[in-house]
Amino acid sequence: MVIARGWAVALVAFAVTSGPRKTRAEVPSDAVGSPNSEGALGLEPIEAEHTPPRVVVAGEAVSLEVRVRGPGPSVRRAFLWLEGRGEQAMKRVAEGVFELAIDTRPETNGLAYAIYVVTDDDREVAAFASRDEPYLVWVRPDPAAAPALLIERRPHFVDLDVDGSPSVTRGRSAGDGPADVFWRAHAGYRYRVPRGALRHLGLTFELMRWQDEGSARARGYQLARGELSLAFWRYGQIDLRPAIGFFRDDVVGGGEVALRFGPREGGGFAFGADLLKGAARRVFGRFASGALGPRMPWLRLGTTFVVTDRPQAGRWRFEATADGRVDIGEGYSLRARAGLQSRTSGAVAPLFGGGLDASF
Repeated sequence: MVIARGWAVALVAFAVTSGPRKTRAEVPSDAVGSPNSEGALGLEPIEAEHTPPRVVVAGEAVSLEVRVRGPGPSVRRAFLWLEGRGEQAMKRVAEGVFELAIDTRPETNGLAYAIYVVTDDDREVAAFASRDEPYLVWVRPDPAAAPALLIERRPHFVDLDVDGSPSVTRGRSAGDGPADVFWRAHAGYRYRVPRGALRHLGLTFELMRWQDEGSARARGYQLARGELSLAFWRYGQIDLRPAIGFFRDDVVGGGEVALRFGPREGGGFAFGADLLKGAARRVFGRFASGALGPRMPWLRLGTTFVVTDRPQAGRWRFEATADGRVDIGEGYSLRARAGLQSRTSGAVAPLFGGGLDASF
């Protein structure tokens, strides 16, 4: 629930230009029931003004300031509560004005904080946000220090991908079965969450086309997937991708579970199992494993091995590919893929593909 509320706050923070935020806290007076500016409730207001940052750059210090005033009790001190770091005292720079400079760590995706003040009679008042509902700030990598990390750290991520296996001769190769000659397309969007176990939420669309032997009609499948990614331990990640769509003339549903182990921007290993079941009781499987090499300046390399019976249930084949991604600018990269796939005839044929990633 806290993660969901925090995600909503982050969306609002990006949709609205940051400006001064005023809060009004009511502090009970010593004489309960005595009249004051809030009526006969015995409540004395404290007004606090704070301008939160929207996006900060990793490695740079961020100065936070709060101004406190009002007819309520005098404020003795103020402190910043930072998720994961605890409380940090703010420095008084003028009457009712407190400030603090905090550092942003390079590995941090986001900062979640709240500001509290303490009155002369030791009452703690939330001046901006709270521990239960902190304010979220995106932390983006420094482009000069790590331009390639922008593709990994920006909140919005879009990827487009196309691949296929052509015929090795004109038309269909001798002995090729249905769907040995095909092309596929993939388009996806992810929203990255800056804190907590929830890594990202996403939505993808998949399309595959082939032509059955002896038929002039192209066949294929169309799938829509949701995506939920959760972090566990330090380098673990699990992706859940429920799917629904059409496979030839059949309605299919199912999903994929994938596990990844390794640092977010470095090397690692991934394993996934994807099952789809149709109304006609056909079950289609896809099992994949991959390795991602350590990041090099502007370049990432990886390998993938897939065993699948799509689109022919019960007729298993493999795909083995090598992947490369080149960063072409702040938040953009191009991908290329080449490899081999087995066919029904027993032959091995080439497989090519590529795509574009964008993060903003």
